[in-house]
Amino acid sequence: WRHAMSRGRFIAALRNINYNGDPDRLFCLVDSGEKPDGKVSASELLELLRAKPNRLNDLDRDHPCKGVVLSNLASCDMMYGNITDGLQKLRDAATIVQREALTTRDYSKLNSVLTNIAVGYIHLED
Repeated sequence: WRHAMSRGRFIAALRNINYNGDPDRLFCLVDSGEKPDGKVSASELLELLRAKPNRLNDLDRDHPCKGVVLSNLASCDMMYGNITDGLQKLRDAATIVQREALTTRDYSKLNSVLTNIAVGYIHLED
């Protein structure tokens, strides 16, 4: 394609405009057509530019339910003695549910994840 942008140029362009999401993840979402080719074509870029700014920022965010699932998987890891893997999943879950909590002002999921992190560190005797 003559009218295509490579991953590096796409990411650099988003960083130059102070895009507050994850440019690499957005690139993967835009280039995820039938045959991802590692480039964003003019038509793919046009679709991206037509998106509303709020929708654009939400494209690279994790679904809030993913945080709950990660938290549950982490609890299973810790029950089976795999504390460090469980804690990593809980850290990832905390990042996801924190975004939701800041938007909805409902901190119950975040409190649950943070409590499980505390339990994990107790198991590590740290």
